[in-house]
Amino acid sequence: MDIAAVLAALAALGTVFGTFIAYMVWRESHSDRGKLKRQEEIQRETEPLRGQVHDLELNFSHISDMIESAVTRGVQSLVDQQNHLATEHAQMETKMDFLWGTQKQLAMDAAKILHQPDPRRSHIDQLLEDFMDDTLTIERERELRRYLMQIRNWEPGQDIGFPVHPGEQTAAAILLRTMGHGMPSRASDIFKKEGSSDA
Repeated sequence: MDIAAVLAALAALGTVFGTFIAYMVWRESHSDRGKLKRQEEIQRETEPLRGQVHDLELNFSHISDMIESAVTRGVQSLVDQQNHLATEHAQMETKMDFLWGTQKQLAMDAAKILHQPDPRRSHIDQLLEDFMDDTLTIERERELRRYLMQIRNWEPGQDIGFPVHPGEQTAAAILLRTMGHGMPSRASDIFKKEGSSDA
């Protein structure tokens, strides 16, 4: 036999054997057993990671509980503060109602003192009645103020076109002072006015 033929036969056998090995490797890697083997390798390699993921899940759960607790406490604190402010607001409104009521009563008493049956003061009396009825227009309020300033500044012997009686200077000063503050009927009217001016 010729050496070339032997070498050719060996080469053919090597090719067949190489192909067979390649087929076996391919088959092993694509068989169910190969898949299981790969899954086991993946599980072994990821085992430490699974423990870390579990720890992270526990930490996130704990953090979530802490955040929820903090938010609940914060909301409750805001509710408590709002309730406290509402109580203080109601108390202040009650006090302001009393103060404004007292001021309004002073103004009404002063207007009654200034209201005279003298026909020479009938125009002033009409302005005072409009004031007491809370129907005074801005223009008529200015007019009443002018008369009140004349009465407040009156001195004995001075002729201002109408009579001024003793004690009326003080009543005019009180009425001017209360008119300068706007005199809401209730403290809640103050808060409404303040709120509407801010809007």
